[in-house]
Amino acid sequence: MEKNNRVHAKPSRIIAIAILVVASIAIVIGVVQGEALIVLKKATTICLECIGLG
Repeated sequence: MEKNNRVHAKPSRIIAIAILVVASIAIVIGVVQGEALIVLKKATTICLECIGLG
């Protein structure tokens, strides 16, 4: 049975690494385009509205 687990472990590891690489690239592109600042501003506005300060 251990042999079957090893056969399936390699493709799932490759998929996980591929998803990690794609996600990292997307994060870098978003930061370069200034999306992080936009999200932070929106989150701050929503938070302040919930508290009642805005």
